[in-house]
Amino acid sequence: MTRRIAYLWMVCALYINSLAAQEISSLGSRLDNDLTSWVYYDSLGEEIGTLEMTWPGKDDWTEWNYRLGDDSGDIQLKWSDDPNLWELTGYSGTITMRTQWARDFSVWRVQGPDGTLVFRSRYRNDFNEWYLEDESRGVFAIYTTREGDPRDWDIVDELDADISLDTKLSLIFLAMYHSILE
Repeated sequence: MTRRIAYLWMVCALYINSLAAQEISSLGSRLDNDLTSWVYYDSLGEEIGTLEMTWPGKDDWTEWNYRLGDDSGDIQLKWSDDPNLWELTGYSGTITMRTQWARDFSVWRVQGPDGTLVFRSRYRNDFNEWYLEDESRGVFAIYTTREGDPRDWDIVDELDADISLDTKLSLIFLAMYHSILE
């Protein structure tokens, strides 16, 4: 009986650990003709979360909310007249996303509890491919599955394990948002 209980606890611990380690491997719009509702997928193609415009009926692109497992949060434009500054408020605190140079939406400084990371579009005039490359923190890349089609994204996450989920969600949001507004 004691062995069965110990075995059950071990299986439960492994299952919980696998859920915690689950990574986002892609993002896709829920509907082909609606870019206000998105789904996060794991490497098996299973839906693991959502990203949705908060006020789709008002056509307000400045407020979004996400849910990923038990985590949820908001992404908002800090000032309605300044598209250079966004904030994600989530489980690990507030993540600030600011353009490195005013009105240049191809390079962003993402700052939060993990420190400051620089996220950039591979090309200044094409927002279909984004990356973060930091010698000490790792690599993160996101690109459209089909060039010129912002409805589906593939994600390569080789960042250190200490980089928060909220920081990664900020990176994903910036790429998606600026690609659909291009």
